[in-house]
Amino acid sequence: MVDSLYTPHTYQQQMHASRAKNKVMEVARRGGKSRSAFWELIDAWQEAQQNPVARSLVPPFNAWVVGPTDDQL
Repeated sequence: MVDSLYTPHTYQQQMHASRAKNKVMEVARRGGKSRSAFWELIDAWQEAQQNPVARSLVPPFNAWVVGPTDDQL
């Protein structure tokens, strides 16, 4: 279902296909940076749900959302 909600552009597909720990997209305004980052987060969350974790790890999934100002979050 999730895949039917998002169709990435060519440069977004390249970024999603990369297994790099840190990814950088150099694109202009309205280039889909936030949307592709959101789907990277969803993908990481889905992958984390497949891996068993120790009960001592609370919560089992952590993510950061970072922006230059609070207004942009």
